[in-house]
This record gives sequence, structure tokens and C-alpha cells, in this order.
Amino acid sequence: ETHTLRRVWLNSEQYWRYPFVAVANSKQLCEYIVLDLEIVNGNEWEQNGGDDGLGENRSQLFNGSQFGGNASTIGGKQRRANRKNLLADVTVARSRDFGTNDITFFTRTHLGSVLKVGDTALGYDLTNVQISDESFDSYVEKVGESRIPDVVLVKKSYA
Repeated sequence: ETHTLRRVWLNSEQYWRYPFVAVANSKQLCEYIVLDLEIVNGNEWEQNGGDDGLGENRSQLFNGSQFGGNASTIGGKQRRANRKNLLADVTVARSRDFGTNDITFFTRTHLGSVLKVGDTALGYDLTNVQISDESFDSYVEKVGESRIPDVVLVKKSYA
């Protein structure tokens, strides 16, 4: 989960018992250029009371109960899940649009430890993806449309 670095682990039995449809595939990845990056530190997290704005919906959405499992969480002030994941707010622009228009996207990502300003990253452009899935629609209803990011960065591009 890109706002809190929470994870839900599924074993093979849970995966096959509760199938889900992927919202996008690897062919839909877009290349983005990182224009600005700011690490989300513990102080910002504490100012929000350790809350990401989901309130009571948090336990329903991220405890993995729909899969019969538990979510592993990042507690308290610690914002780093492991050596690879560090929460950061980034401003990005599509590589194909760079220099032709001023469209930028602001998003939160787990790639704060590997990205720098000027790097390229691959991600999903959720503004242009057609999503027709009942479970996604119910998720949007629970958290609100404003909580769905326009871009979800997946990995740094080294090409």
C-alpha cells in the first residue's frame, strides 16, 4: 500500500481460494521522469497521529481478512519496511510528454530509497486505465476517489 508501506501476504491456498483480477499488466507500464522527491519522515507521520485518513476502514481494507490472513504493518515512527522501501512523495511527468506539456503528477511511493531527481521510473497511469471490477469499485467507495492515486510507481528504470 503506497501510503503506509503496509503489505498483505497470501499463501498459495489463499491465492487460489480468493482469486482477484489484476487492474493492469506490464504492457501498460509508462515511463516517468522524477521531477521532485521528498522523503516522508516520522515527524510528518506523527503530525497526522500516525493516521493516513482511512479511519475505521483501515482494518477492513488492509488486514487481509478477505484472504484469511493478516497484514504485516510498519509501526509507529518507522517509515522503512526494509532496505529497499522508503516512503516518499514524488512529482513525476510522463517521459513521452516531457517538454511538450506541463502535465505533472504528485504521488506517494515506496521507492524513496532508490529514486533521485532526474531518474526514470516505471509506473501505471491510473487516469487512463479502464477499470471495471466490482471489488475495485467497492474499494473506491470505502476510501473515496481522492485517495486513489493518478500514478502508481512500480520500479526504477535503469535503461
